[in-house]
Amino acid sequence: MVTKLISGRSLGSVGKYSYGMYVLHPFILSWLGAAGVSFGLFGLSISILTTYLAAWISWSFFERPFLGLKKHFEYDSIEESSSAFAVAES
Repeated sequence: MVTKLISGRSLGSVGKYSYGMYVLHPFILSWLGAAGVSFGLFGLSISILTTYLAAWISWSFFERPFLGLKKHFEYDSIEESSSAFAVAES
């Protein structure tokens, strides 16, 4: 049962968006507090859902497109770079 839980889609999804959740959660908690949402069970549920949604939006519209640009910035391996540097020094 633990293996199913750990390898499940929902936990994988949380892992995919976890950095966005980490960065955005203080702002969302502050915003919800200013909006008067109490931090009981309801407030906790709202904060988790809002944080997840904000992280999903961040991933979909900012992070994924930028990660798609990696193919334009390929670099040589360390061995190739160091040999090119040694040749350039000579």
